Amino acid sequence: MQEFNNSLKGTTTGKDIFEAVSDAVDKMKLKWDKLCGVTTGGAPAMTGERKGIASMVCAKMRESGGEAVKMHCIIHQEALCAKTVQLEDVMNTVVKTVNIIRARGLYHRKFQAFLSDVDAEYGDVLYHSEVRWLGRGSVLKRFYSLRSEIDHFMKEKDRPLHELSDPLWLADLANLSAEKGKYVSVITSLKAEFSKRFQDVSVIEKEIELFSTPFHMDAEKVEESLQ
Repeated sequence: MQEFNNSLKGTTTGKDIFEAVSDAVDKMKLKWDKLCGVTTGGAPAMTGERKGIASMVCAKMRESGGEAVKMHCIIHQEALCAKTVQLEDVMNTVVKTVNIIRARGLYHRKFQAFLSDVDAEYGDVLYHSEVRWLGRGSVLKRFYSLRSEIDHFMKEKDRPLHELSDPLWLADLANLSAEKGKYVSVITSLKAEFSKRFQDVSVIEKEIELFSTPFHMDAEKVEESLQ
């Protein structure tokens, strides 16, 4: 795979970014009509209907006889959807506690030894990546499973986590981490947000179904060149 980095100087409008992309495409002698899609973040310079780089790239491709799919970054949309849940206080507390335990070598080793001594279900807590929202589930589930051990360990270190004694906070934690959450309104709101933000994906659902769920496809209905 060939890569080309082109620095932007001065302004970073959609036009500026498009010119940098065009320069890179030309220098690598790539054909515009071979480009099949463009994925961007949510900034106006990226997604603007007329002046966003995605629209400009698609227009350039049509001029060259090609056609492309314009998409909004899936990971970015996941993060935006997550904001509708409005339970950030739970995640912030979990991340802060995990960082206290894992960011300090001595604390971390003592915590692992403690889990081993009490024969806990897991041997450690998981780090959290802020970008990949769906990865939060693993972090929260592990934290919830070890909540008693974490409570005991933090009290031993004179850093008690008062939230672990709060039934309402624990209910929110359970909803975010356990498989049988009962927060119907929260889940309904989240489902609606996903449906709204992922409309560009639903438009091409049939085209990408072959690659997302290949074993569910009827081979006879797939384009002959791909059969």
